[in-house]
Amino acid sequence: MRAQAAVLALVLVPAVLEAADETSPKKGKEFTPVNKRFTVTMPDGEKTTKRTRIFTIRRYKLPMEMAQTTRKDGTIFTAASFGVPALIMRQIPADERQGFFRDALVKQLRGKVVKDKDIKLGKWSGKEYSIERPGGVARMQLYIVYGFVLHAIVEGKTKEQVNSKEANAFFTSFKLSQKD
Repeated sequence: MRAQAAVLALVLVPAVLEAADETSPKKGKEFTPVNKRFTVTMPDGEKTTKRTRIFTIRRYKLPMEMAQTTRKDGTIFTAASFGVPALIMRQIPADERQGFFRDALVKQLRGKVVKDKDIKLGKWSGKEYSIERPGGVARMQLYIVYGFVLHAIVEGKTKEQVNSKEANAFFTSFKLSQKD
């Protein structure tokens, strides 16, 4: 009886683990920005960096906290956030904010949006964008939560790279803060 149970466990456990592995990253390191607005599992790669860079909106310079992993095949995974002061946010009509910040980020990628779809993460609504850019494509998820712009981007040379299991696992690991 024990031998049968052991054999059954050997057969079933790998299948269950493999099914669970479809959307969860195999390897990587969790990243949480200083503002603690999200967590994400950054996949392993040739080069991983964490930094703050300046993101310019209109005449305002905003610090953007980000983590980025570059893989040997050229795929780039980025997760970032920046706070937008109320002074700036009030200048952008509420129904235009998603498009405004999308355009600012897509401009940084030197691309153009070719497709978008509504997405939801917990109680928060956002958008996912397919972007064509010189020499490749990108896929971006964007949320605006209480004056913070939170986004995850996968860039690659092909659509297969930005729609791969690894890309899906990266987006699935992107979790917004529960403190709000």
